[in-house]
Amino acid sequence: MFNFFKSCKINLIIILIMILPISLKSLSEEIKIIMKINEQIVTNVDIRKEYDYLVALNNNLESIPKNEGYKIAQDSLLREIIKTDEIKKFIDLETFDDENLINNVLKEIAITLKLNDASELKKYLKTYNISLDVLKNKMIKEVLWNQLIVTKYKDKINIDIKKISNQIEGINFLDEENEIQYELSEILYQVNDQNEFDKLTNLIYQDIEQIGFKNTATKFSISETSKLGGYLGILNETQLSNEISEILSSKDIAEYTEPIKVGINYLILFVNDKKIIKKTIDKENLLKNLIEIERQRQFDNFSQIYFNKIKINSFINEF
Repeated sequence: MFNFFKSCKINLIIILIMILPISLKSLSEEIKIIMKINEQIVTNVDIRKEYDYLVALNNNLESIPKNEGYKIAQDSLLREIIKTDEIKKFIDLETFDDENLINNVLKEIAITLKLNDASELKKYLKTYNISLDVLKNKMIKEVLWNQLIVTKYKDKINIDIKKISNQIEGINFLDEENEIQYELSEILYQVNDQNEFDKLTNLIYQDIEQIGFKNTATKFSISETSKLGGYLGILNETQLSNEISEILSSKDIAEYTEPIKVGINYLILFVNDKKIIKKTIDKENLLKNLIEIERQRQFDNFSQIYFNKIKINSFINEF
């Protein structure tokens, strides 16, 4: 009997020795509740994971203090949770199945990150402890949010096709055979009055100089491009409004614009690259592109209006 208890004691010691490193590791990151959004609890671990996710999409975030990066991640999670709760009222997330759409979104992200395909994207994300499934899940929520906004506001979209057509007719395609092509990033923000505009604009300018345009976009921009450091893509000058095209024409690479009034929002554009290309004369295709850009601009406005509305009615408690 003595030998039996002695054996059990030895086995218990061995087990404790084996689990001790795991226990110590888990204690190194004490789980704390940071906030509650509606019915969802958000912990410091959730925020750290969101931070890793945002850094994967915008490496420049690593250059700013961790506490500031975590605050950006916290705000990002807040927006995602509020949007997700609203989506669930109208759409069943579990039954969403549009593999082609999601694959196209992933392809666009891969291109933005200078990667060749989803396979490279998967390997890249792994270096930040982010799985491709996590990215897919987040993209599905963004896609469904956009679909929800389209459903709610499609009848309120008002596009002045005649005005856009006149804009195209005002372009002298025969004057030059070349045009300017821009690679742009954006910061889109919204204010309620002049005092708020001055305050927020100054903060944005200050942060652009201190932490760079990409990090400032992730921190302040209300556009969906914020997670990618505000990356907007490549646009030809004929795809831009006359006002924006004229403003950008005086900007060199690595320069940014003054705030441009766009609907109910303000837009600051950053020139990542700028070059001369051979002009493609296709007025019909250009008209379609400009109409789509205007449609997206209006949907973005409605998206922000709707989000602000449901945020006010959301339960948000920070601990």
